[in-house]
Amino acid sequence: MTSKKKAPRIVVFGNSASSMINFRGPLIKHLVLNGVDVFALAPEYDATTKSAINDLGATPVDLVMSRSGKNPFDEARLCLQLLNILRCIRPDALLSYFIKPAIYGSIVGWLAKTPRRIALIEGLGYSFQKSVSEGHQRKLLRSLVTLMFRFALAKASKIVVLNEDDRQQFIKMNVGVAGEIENIGGIGVDLDEFAYQPLAAGPLTFLCAARLIREKGIVDFADAARIVKLVRPDIQFVVLGGVDNNPGSLEAETIEQWVEEGILAWPGSVADVRPWLAACSVFVLPSYYREGVPRSIQEAMAIGRAIITTDNVGCRDTVEPGVNGLIVTPQQPQELAEAILELAKDIKRIVAMGEESRALAEARYDAERFNSRITELAFPTV
Repeated sequence: MTSKKKAPRIVVFGNSASSMINFRGPLIKHLVLNGVDVFALAPEYDATTKSAINDLGATPVDLVMSRSGKNPFDEARLCLQLLNILRCIRPDALLSYFIKPAIYGSIVGWLAKTPRRIALIEGLGYSFQKSVSEGHQRKLLRSLVTLMFRFALAKASKIVVLNEDDRQQFIKMNVGVAGEIENIGGIGVDLDEFAYQPLAAGPLTFLCAARLIREKGIVDFADAARIVKLVRPDIQFVVLGGVDNNPGSLEAETIEQWVEEGILAWPGSVADVRPWLAACSVFVLPSYYREGVPRSIQEAMAIGRAIITTDNVGCRDTVEPGVNGLIVTPQQPQELAEAILELAKDIKRIVAMGEESRALAEARYDAERFNSRITELAFPTV
């Protein structure tokens, strides 16, 4: 009697249970369908998120982790906790995503002798974004993160990034070996879930959906809306997103003041962004944050919306200027207002750009392509 072959195992390690569902849900489903036992390791699980992971066919595994923890004893306990979990599960592969899990996962996965260790860096974030008035604190943080990257990612089997700027930045910083760093061009979206939606009737609406931090360009969006409203009061502006615990987070009172002024609407954080994307005319992300490839733009492109974004790492990769949208200079609300007014003059152009966005999403941002590549990296024989 032949024994049943053991299914390959993977631990997917992220910084929150919600991100595991929202960002890695399609990948988990893909892995499970390919016969892989998936263990979704993250902090902040509750009954709802555990149930959602179970519904995907995976096993939720909780751990204690602070996303911005600075206490060395807490961080040591986290590493020990992670080591015990990996030794207990004994996975064939470990996929760690976002900066902190990628650093700790690469080191601890190496200590636990996990055969395949993949570090997915979805944008280099605050410490690597350009700033005109860069202080000593950010320079020190960048130096520290660079040292951590060099040490930790040397233990990774593969480093995965979402844009060529980040790949070149890693090579410049002597992080990993060039051949070990792969640019997959975006995590993609489920093109059936984010199906094409014809432009809705009604007033022209420009939508920005993002974490409400300054670096995402939220203030620039509001300033541009104020300028546009002086000449086109009929144009509507909407901001989606909740107040963040990031140091650059805007206060709710600031956004509520914009609402009171009649500049924009703020529904807050929403469970499902698709109805809002379908109702908008153009999607705007004026970010100057060091992005990977913004998922929000990929979702808007899949729905079939023209895009206005900035000439910024990750953002510029999503737009072919004049084809599916416009690219503007970061932190220039006057230029952003002019781009909005330019598109507002021609609804047919907006429709055509939206159709091009959908075509580009199908060519570049199908989540199945990302899921298949990650599966190949984790399990070359699956």
